[in-house]
Amino acid sequence: MVAPSPKRGAIIMLHHAGMAVVKISKRLNVNRSVVWRTIKRFEELGTMADRPRSRHPVTARTDSNRRNMRAAIRRNPRVSIRKLAKTANIATMSAWRLFKLNLRSYRCQKAHTLTPKMMQIRVERCKRLLRRFSAARHLNIVFSDEKLFTIEQSLNRQNNRIIGSSILGSITPGRTKLRNLQLDLHLQPTAE
Repeated sequence: MVAPSPKRGAIIMLHHAGMAVVKISKRLNVNRSVVWRTIKRFEELGTMADRPRSRHPVTARTDSNRRNMRAAIRRNPRVSIRKLAKTANIATMSAWRLFKLNLRSYRCQKAHTLTPKMMQIRVERCKRLLRRFSAARHLNIVFSDEKLFTIEQSLNRQNNRIIGSSILGSITPGRTKLRNLQLDLHLQPTAE
């Protein structure tokens, strides 16, 4: 696309003064066709701005698609853009353009599930440990054969992403809660 001539205002002013197209082009050192088109455009539109260009109508980045995409992301922030595009029946690049308007992709964060009951139990156990250590009874600690295993879903922080408008909005649904499973292992002592 050719940039608009910076001399449009001068061309229009000289034309209103009654100067001919050839004289305007020689005086401003501009091609005659540029002068003629500028004058014709001004007479048709009444302004020095460019003509309105015809464009292909927007079909994918409509308000309804934007609302549907936002609702789908709100339902499942881990959904991929490709799947969103497939369900909305639009091109993947159009879905990415919709996504880039005001959304970002954030990494999943690991977090431990701490319920109020668990916090209370931890405080009680800490107080009990402090009492035990203060009386020098910590030498009589017996270790049992109990093992705490954590079972968690597989999480690839580079691939598993959360879509959201801010990090604060995407922390809560995206955190992976680690579930603890307590198993009693009865180990037989070996004779050495």
